[in-house]
Amino acid sequence: MKTETYDILIAGASTTGAWFAKKKKKRGHKVLVIEKQKEKDVSREYDIFHMEKYEMQKFGITLPNKDDVEYGFEFGSTGGKSPYGNYEKIGVGNPIVGMHKHEMIMRLNKEAEAAGAKYGYKVTFRGPTAESEEYVNQQREMVQTALNNKDTKALVLATIGLGFADELTSAFDKKLPVVEFDSGLYSGGADITAEKDPTVGGVATDNRAAGGVVAENFYAYLKNNGLAVDGYKVGIIQHDSTSTGIDRAAGFKEKIEELAKADNIALDINVQVKANNAGEYKLNGKLEIIETRI
Repeated sequence: MKTETYDILIAGASTTGAWFAKKKKKRGHKVLVIEKQKEKDVSREYDIFHMEKYEMQKFGITLPNKDDVEYGFEFGSTGGKSPYGNYEKIGVGNPIVGMHKHEMIMRLNKEAEAAGAKYGYKVTFRGPTAESEEYVNQQREMVQTALNNKDTKALVLATIGLGFADELTSAFDKKLPVVEFDSGLYSGGADITAEKDPTVGGVATDNRAAGGVVAENFYAYLKNNGLAVDGYKVGIIQHDSTSTGIDRAAGFKEKIEELAKADNIALDINVQVKANNAGEYKLNGKLEIIETRI
């Protein structure tokens, strides 16, 4: 019987295990991963996103049934506001549905294709190798290809970075409507040329507000535990340099500084910016207790 020797043994190929194995293999280690689940079932319990039924109905998303592969779980929503009451939750009291991400995306793709066919359009989906700033140029090439295709009638953009001003101007000149989807591309009017805006609508997170909600909850935790004092160290690790990362980190920092100032408290805030999604976090010995990742 042949015996294999490995540098590292990882038990469990879930989110952390698979990521760690990939990082160590890139560094030249021989890695063995042991997983009891079949490949198609790995991390299914983590591959979940959720929405309120109210929101799904609002946007015309078909609710999955309990017997559907897309269905994960359902629970009641208490709703309400953030600790300081600044961000009210829409659809208070509506049940929340958890869905398996991959299966739900495939379902939505089919529904979009069917809707397009109904009105005489072909709907296609294209995306970069990974959701990372390093693939922004790949996305730009895809957008340019679509713009240069005479059969393109509209664009739905979920870009992960800025620098698309020329492409948006081109879409405007060609009378191609653009819908922004969950990208924060146009946050604060970024990438929009005056009188050359091709956008007709969008669904996207207010990333500064999202960071602010995290700050409110975190500051409430500090106060409730007697930690909101002068000089208390808070670390903010900005996950990447896309508009999403920039706005969420800025929203968190602005809100927590505002709350601390109102209590006459000066926190010691340290911000670390990652260039992209690759690599590890390095705290440089500056932080003592708290690491806040947003």
